[in-house]
Amino acid sequence: MNESEENLEKTRKILVEAGDEIREIKEEVRQMGENINQSIQWFTENSRLPDIYKADRYASKVAKSCEKNNVLNLACVSFLMEKELGITYKTETEDRLYSLAEIIERKGGDCEDYSLFFKATVSNFEKFEAWDAGGGRYDIYRDNNEVWYYDNAHGISIEAENAYPVCYYFGSSGGVLLGHCVVMFTDKTISSSRDISTEELRGSNLVEPQSGRYVGEIGGQFKICSEGVCDDPYTIAFIITENDLYHFDQRWNYYHEQRERTEKILESLDYILAERPEVPS
Repeated sequence: MNESEENLEKTRKILVEAGDEIREIKEEVRQMGENINQSIQWFTENSRLPDIYKADRYASKVAKSCEKNNVLNLACVSFLMEKELGITYKTETEDRLYSLAEIIERKGGDCEDYSLFFKATVSNFEKFEAWDAGGGRYDIYRDNNEVWYYDNAHGISIEAENAYPVCYYFGSSGGVLLGHCVVMFTDKTISSSRDISTEELRGSNLVEPQSGRYVGEIGGQFKICSEGVCDDPYTIAFIITENDLYHFDQRWNYYHEQRERTEKILESLDYILAERPEVPS
């Protein structure tokens, strides 16, 4: 074998190895894309109550007992989550989101689970009433001659096309940020990170899903993470939409954006493999 043939053989081996490595990378990216699609599907499936008997019975009870004059009483929803399904707050050792069916089975969850379930319950309504302190007796549920109510409370009207579970930081303990999740009611639709800012969501109302109590609004008591470190009290850093999870880490990250990136990478890798020069053996 002369020098030219040796160089040609080295080149051929390099190209073969490079092709193999590119195909391995492509498979890893493809698997990443599948995982992202599964995550998107999970959030889509858990944006509505599951099609099971317990959930259907609960939803019927909510529609019958909590809606009056096309206005949904949010305190009544919170009340029936516990009365009809036994859902209560549960401290979790493993910090993960449970599906709505799992929440029913476990009879509860932490504040993220509560917010996810509450949002799924109210998703078909557009007029709501939360409550806050001050006033007289505020009725939340009636069953025959029995009435459940809050003393010294009054209703707050909310109209919104969308409800999103959101999580914010409110302090720290031992260097660890402490957070809580509630539900944000807004007329704005969130479909990308461009829709997420204090200005875009200003005036959106926040409600505590464990009680139906009004807790504030965006641009007032709460704000949205915008850039850099996001650890100011009452600053929202997580948002769950109909089919995605938005998480702030220096910037807003979400699954649909990650899917677009993986698709572009796969296109580039396909192009590289197609255009890779062939060296005769």
